[in-house]
Amino acid sequence: MACQMCDVLVEIPELGAGEQAECTACGAVLSARSTFGTGLSLACALASLFMLALAYVYPFLTLESRGLTHKLSLVTLPDTMLEFGRPEIAVSIVLLTLVFPTILTLLNMSVLIPFHFGMKAPGYVIPVLRWSHHLTHWSMVDVFVIGVLASLTKIISLADITLGIGFWSYMAFALLGLVSLWHFDRSPLWHWAKPHRRHGEHKAGAPG
Repeated sequence: MACQMCDVLVEIPELGAGEQAECTACGAVLSARSTFGTGLSLACALASLFMLALAYVYPFLTLESRGLTHKLSLVTLPDTMLEFGRPEIAVSIVLLTLVFPTILTLLNMSVLIPFHFGMKAPGYVIPVLRWSHHLTHWSMVDVFVIGVLASLTKIISLADITLGIGFWSYMAFALLGLVSLWHFDRSPLWHWAKPHRRHGEHKAGAPG
């Protein structure tokens, strides 16, 4: 792989638990292996999906002001944005904070499960790892959480806010997803998928 700091091409060896690979030219960290292995990443991914399901079912928060009560949930939040004439925000919330993070978690789990239990690398592992890498940049759960917390600091002076189970479940989903991604070691997964990579390169280079 190419070092993101100096563009030097470096071949990364298979790393052990707690080890990291550094660029031979500039010393930048190219890859790091989690001390806990894939088990922690898989466990957090499973738990995060459970928390997301709870966040869907239960109310996110309740606003009370001048005798009026308004409940918000993850299901009704996009509709609320549409009512206020903000369709772009509604679409962004659905895709960047719900759809893409869920797909990313499922993709990672589809690779982590066979790898963690010592199974042979399935044929879909290469495209899944590539799509997982791309979706990582489009999963913006952390941005949504920061935006919600910043909004609450402004709204709290205008209305009484009751944080529901859905709110705390989504916070847990965000935290567990972050831990899962932090310990999602791509380097050993690519080494695990080497037979499929070589087979694909051989087919691509074969004469027609």
